[in-house]
Amino acid sequence: MKKIFIYCMLFLASFVQIIDCKAQEPTYKVTWSNEVILEFENVDFPGLISDGKKLVFVRYTQVAPVSDYGSIWTINSDGTVAKVLLSDSKTDFNSPRWSPDGSKIIFLKNHGYEMWEIKEDGTGLAPLTEKKYEKMSPIWWPDGSKIIFSKWGPEPSGLYILDFVSKSLNPFGEPDLGGPVTFSPDAKTLLVLEGQDLIFLNLDGTVKERITVKSPLKDEEPVWTLDGKYIILGNLLYVLATGEETPFLPGSVVRYPEGGKPDLVGPKSITLSRDGKKIAFVMEEPNAKTYRARIKIMNLVWK
Repeated sequence: MKKIFIYCMLFLASFVQIIDCKAQEPTYKVTWSNEVILEFENVDFPGLISDGKKLVFVRYTQVAPVSDYGSIWTINSDGTVAKVLLSDSKTDFNSPRWSPDGSKIIFLKNHGYEMWEIKEDGTGLAPLTEKKYEKMSPIWWPDGSKIIFSKWGPEPSGLYILDFVSKSLNPFGEPDLGGPVTFSPDAKTLLVLEGQDLIFLNLDGTVKERITVKSPLKDEEPVWTLDGKYIILGNLLYVLATGEETPFLPGSVVRYPEGGKPDLVGPKSITLSRDGKKIAFVMEEPNAKTYRARIKIMNLVWK
């Protein structure tokens, strides 16, 4: 009888260990293939078109002795057919983003003080806002009828909506609330990243929920996955159901030369295609004599 009791206790202990191991397993799995690294050095702000077949990005060129100036390019996701969409040696371009239907691109120029739009074929260049305040992180409303962005002084700072239908510019949400933004897959919730806080807003601007992330965050645009389960914050994946904070892409996407520091680190400035099957992001090269950053594009499979 004593032996039976001991065997039962050992079985229970093993069962508990198995459950504990399963509980510690990641709640997601992602694999990738068809890796493409763009040949261009010193690039940023990648943006995938909805179907993932094309990318818009900014390529910087050093203009001595002042600073870098960015030109806007497009390229197929397989790395072919690179085209210059906008270039001016005296103008800074950044933050290009495709419209939901892929027909237009919005972007910022002159250090964020101007917002413009241009058609995918390079025509239709037109200003959208006045020059008297700085703008950050513009994104399209899911139906393409509006643009939401963060606005900083001299007028009240915060989130603002540029409405193409009513041709109006209005504040959105609480005053002084601002930061990188994204929409939920069902387009019913807006997420704002402010410091360490994930702030979820209803479409009328009221706060639905506020979550503080424990892991250190950089000022990255949040990415909400298609299934609605995860928020990608740089290389941090936040699991909405459990509050788990875990690395998004494994360390193998960071390249380590023999016996040295990593010579290609990231990911940063992540963008996903609408179906979540293609990803693009920036990888920096910290060991280069001058700063360099390149864009990596991959196919993703979620499990």
